[in-house]
Amino acid sequence: MQTVIYVSPAGNDQNPGTEDAPFATLTQARQAVRERIAAFTPGAEQDIDIHLAAGTHRLTETLVLDQRDSGSDSFKVTWKGATDGKTVISSGHPLTGWQKLEDE
Repeated sequence: MQTVIYVSPAGNDQNPGTEDAPFATLTQARQAVRERIAAFTPGAEQDIDIHLAAGTHRLTETLVLDQRDSGSDSFKVTWKGATDGKTVISSGHPLTGWQKLEDE
């Protein structure tokens, strides 16, 4: 058995994290992973895959993963980028409003 959580730059964190209604942020996906792990019944664990859609996933703060986000001997937690495009995780901020200066 396996649980799949979907994240897309075009998603919404109010969504359930499904393929048709993905989360927008990695932070929300991490929270969903923690909730699912906490709800596991011993012996009934299942692998968790987090699928990141193609595009740029912008972080507004550091994404910290710790032991609560890890698997165990009985299940794995795997973060995967899109296979149909380029997946980028970036904490950079787009710069706009640049103007070319005249040569002096």
